[in-house]
Amino acid sequence: MQLYSMSLRLTLWLFSSLVWLAPLASAQPIFTVNSASDTDDGVCNPSHCSLREAIVAANAELGSGPQIHFAIPGDGVHSIAPTAPLPTLTHSSVVVDGWTQPGASCASWPPVLRIELDGTNAGMSNGLVIAAPNAEVRGLVINRFAEAGVRIENSGSGIFVECNFIGTDPTGTAALANGLGVEVVTTNYATVGNRNNTRLGNLISGNTGVGVHVDTESGGIQIRGNSIGTDVTGLVALGNLQGVLLEHKNSVGTSDPAFANLISGNIENGIVIRGAAASESGVYGNDIGLDALGLPTLGNGGAGISIEQGASKCQIGWDSGLDNRIADNGGGGVVVSGSDSIENLISHNSMEGNTGPGINLLGAPLDDPNDAGDPDEGPNRLQNTPVLLSAERPIDQPSELHVVYAVDTDPLNAHYPLVIEFFRADADGTEGAVYLGSDWYDEDDRAAEPDGSKTVVIVPPVGAVRRRQKIVATARDYTTQQYGGTAGNT
Repeated sequence: MQLYSMSLRLTLWLFSSLVWLAPLASAQPIFTVNSASDTDDGVCNPSHCSLREAIVAANAELGSGPQIHFAIPGDGVHSIAPTAPLPTLTHSSVVVDGWTQPGASCASWPPVLRIELDGTNAGMSNGLVIAAPNAEVRGLVINRFAEAGVRIENSGSGIFVECNFIGTDPTGTAALANGLGVEVVTTNYATVGNRNNTRLGNLISGNTGVGVHVDTESGGIQIRGNSIGTDVTGLVALGNLQGVLLEHKNSVGTSDPAFANLISGNIENGIVIRGAAASESGVYGNDIGLDALGLPTLGNGGAGISIEQGASKCQIGWDSGLDNRIADNGGGGVVVSGSDSIENLISHNSMEGNTGPGINLLGAPLDDPNDAGDPDEGPNRLQNTPVLLSAERPIDQPSELHVVYAVDTDPLNAHYPLVIEFFRADADGTEGAVYLGSDWYDEDDRAAEPDGSKTVVIVPPVGAVRRRQKIVATARDYTTQQYGGTAGNT
């Protein structure tokens, strides 16, 4: 009886111990920065903890998911000015959370940010370096670092960088440049920007170099919901040198308007897709050259999108909801350059008011005239454009648009059938501002006598086009299956 009683007590004690210990095993340790100093005394405690000390402590933590919070005494913005590079974030699931500073909020745009990282005295360094899976950095102002404001490297997957001002002052209205904004290298599945509809993207503006540079072989980098090249209002240019540079296959934007990037006001190009390694990249649902009100007032200095140096099979837009609005840019809407940059699909996008053609296959305005049979080679194989012979709305069928067109591309020089997209032209009649519909043009159509012309009946959206307005069109061949759709020389 005594042995049974002792055994029962031991069992109950072990059970109660397990119940008591379980919460400790799953708790997320919190290190609270309560000083704006840059000291490193080897300990982060309630009496004194700098950001440097908090990062060191978080990296050494044996528990899961350490969090770095802020509670620096006093109102207003607190500036932390490192005198040397900050330690790299290496602990899995670490969170650096500037939202925790009293008075800070990312509940709506514009956010109120109270923690500034000032790299003026940090030497040749990045602001924060993330080298840990599932890490998050949010709610910070990061400026004046000689290299990147945020660098993501060797970090596995699940990274989130959201609701930060990178390259501006704490108000988001003046440039305080980093060398570049966000740099992503050797990592998988990172999101720069809006995670969901309740959290906000970043303001990445005013940087000396590129706003967001992606140079990683992972295809899982998402750039969405950011303002890149404007001030916090989205109404004033505050340009990076270039907005986004993709040097490996990745995507910019999504089909959800809540995640649209505003990429405007940059000194050179809005988006650059560069090199063969960046082939198969996608650009979807972005406003490029517009302001936050959707007006074409903040064009990038160069092209809206530049595809160059062998980047191929990229998709710029694709069907409704994936189309980009590209306006007011100084170097054309989409420029494809380099004879080995081919099979790039440019579909459904709205283009207006750009300097030069909406789609430019050589990099200089109007230097790609149609040629008989289309045998020439170059960017997107210098696909010939449709020739529109007439467009009318029959009096007895006012909802219909009857268009007669032809494409002088020999089937030996392109993959048939061709896909023809029709648009209402912009104000100067040279770019496709509003998508109206599409048609297939096959080999029998081209062989039709006497001139290979075809009549197509389009029922455009109500109010999309009126009498006396101009129609323009694009052509692309049907080359390879891609992303459930096709890649094609547009």
